[in-house]
Amino acid sequence: MAAAYRPPGAFGKIGNLPHIVDSTWLGGGNRGGLAHPANDREVALAVAFSIVLIAVIQIGAAMNGHTPVLDGGLVDTDDYMRLVRVEYLWRTGAWFDAVIPRIGPPHGLALHWTRPMDILLLAGAGLASPFLGFKAALFWWGALVSPVLMVAALGAAVWAAAPVVARTGLPLVAFIFVAQPGNLARFMAGRPDHHGLLILLFVLSLGFVLRVLADPGRRSDAIAAGLIGALAIWISIESLVPAAAVIATFGLCWVLSDRHLLRPLVIYSAALCAGLGLALLVERGPLGLSVVENDKISILHLAMFALNAASWWVLSKTEARGWHGDGVIRRVIWAGGAAVVSLLLLLSQFPHLIANPMEMGGDLYLHTHLPNISEIQPLISIAALHGDDSAGAVNGAIFWLGVALPAVPWLAYRLRQSRGAARRLWLLVAVTALAYVPLTFYQMRWASYAETILVLPYADLAAAIFARLSMRFSEQVLGLLRPFLFVAMCTWVFVPSAIADGPDGNGMLVQESRKTCPIKELSSVLNDRNIVGRDPKTILALIDFGPELLYRTRHSVLSIPNHRPQPGFAAGYRIMTATDFAVSRRLLNENGVGLVAICEGSAESWFYDQEPGGRTLYRALSEDAPPPFLTPIPLPDDTGGFRLFAVGPDS
Repeated sequence: MAAAYRPPGAFGKIGNLPHIVDSTWLGGGNRGGLAHPANDREVALAVAFSIVLIAVIQIGAAMNGHTPVLDGGLVDTDDYMRLVRVEYLWRTGAWFDAVIPRIGPPHGLALHWTRPMDILLLAGAGLASPFLGFKAALFWWGALVSPVLMVAALGAAVWAAAPVVARTGLPLVAFIFVAQPGNLARFMAGRPDHHGLLILLFVLSLGFVLRVLADPGRRSDAIAAGLIGALAIWISIESLVPAAAVIATFGLCWVLSDRHLLRPLVIYSAALCAGLGLALLVERGPLGLSVVENDKISILHLAMFALNAASWWVLSKTEARGWHGDGVIRRVIWAGGAAVVSLLLLLSQFPHLIANPMEMGGDLYLHTHLPNISEIQPLISIAALHGDDSAGAVNGAIFWLGVALPAVPWLAYRLRQSRGAARRLWLLVAVTALAYVPLTFYQMRWASYAETILVLPYADLAAAIFARLSMRFSEQVLGLLRPFLFVAMCTWVFVPSAIADGPDGNGMLVQESRKTCPIKELSSVLNDRNIVGRDPKTILALIDFGPELLYRTRHSVLSIPNHRPQPGFAAGYRIMTATDFAVSRRLLNENGVGLVAICEGSAESWFYDQEPGGRTLYRALSEDAPPPFLTPIPLPDDTGGFRLFAVGPDS
């Protein structure tokens, strides 16, 4: 049996933490001082410098307009919608009512988001509201929360890596984590969404599970990992992936030979199930426990993990009775049988278990809006490779997932050459990477998870390179080479895109879009009761304008970017693309629309022109030839390409 490893407390001193990974193979020499074990001071300095680097990057992004927080703006539509949701909760206290009535009134829209991120934002805003007022406090805490979470995730990443990465690589983990493009995007200032919190929980869960794999007797770590996994799934069902990776790793280890890992797997699964049960009760209340939704924590997910926990418990009992024998095949049959029975039971009660939540919005939303959301597009497509910008497509893949090029082969090597507990640790990293790297190629939104897990083998590889160099070069030469090599290892993925004008991200295209369609300036007009009247109106505008209009004005909108069914989205599309203006007028009245806003130079110019033939209402409005029932409202020059029309009777 492999030697047990017992860290001195969950967040004990890293310097006193015995490592499962044997780093003696890195080399016997230490002339350059690069192969010596990192101590607490070195790791602390690396974390401190990384925090300074985070601050410099965030301040620079805000100063050059890459993030619009200094102008009172947020990064994307979900960020505005999150603050609208939190404001509504603060005003009404309606914890169990997720419907936002100002989206597609009178019915409103219930978002698939959950309460933990709302509470985090409310807590920060509540502390600052006596000094700034609630709305300003919520904005500034919302603007800063993601960088704060990045600092927490940075420390958690170094802690999580301690059992598996060679000691000399621990200080490198901090810098490499900060340098990943996906993490920089997720933790950007002006992004008060749950993605940064999910990465933090992902890293924390990973750290606890690694410690359990190193020492299966640590029940408290197994419980902590399960509860953190439950919290992450409560926040978003995308966290089903790391939970599945953990269960698969434990199960694979048990099947192959590590039979003593079955008990910590049962404990982890039970804690995960218990945490989900508590989360479900808090999120939905007793009256909402029977609601089934596969895009938000519901009884479906509790049943899924209850069956998982029950299956491993039964297997632990049959294992104790010796029913599995010593053969791998028999354990595979037992585990496979339990999985099949559980799946059949789930499908019998929840036939839509494997339905794609993104298809809930209907065919129109699926074919007109979803294809234009960049984060759910493939990292690299066959069409892009054969197109005119094939080099740009490759550069984009390197930008978002270039760390995989050195990290994946090194991970395979580490997995092959390690033994005992060390192999279990690298197996978890490998299984998690095997889940997230293909997912990133499928949809770019998974890049931050893939980058985060690959930081571990990449930092370990960097430690090996530095150790080898310390054996071959003098201290004077190493003193010159070390900083250049280190910077190159952290930043090389940015070079191809910088040279070849690579992924724009939230850069110039977004900045130009804000200049062309400044919603903040339009909102000043919409908030002027002398111009639009005293009563709140329902606004028909491009779906991407909806969240910011909700945040900045008292009015309602027909729809927002969200995959859940929105009759207002279909109605707005039919209104704008109708060639019979009588149809447009009827639909405007049926949906209670009082104002219509368009913006030349935005996505509208092609979004509403997808329908062939005829002169649509959108074309008439863009040509300054509105029908009689739409009256132009004069706008100041600072409203850019916007045009505003009041809906009224025919003149």
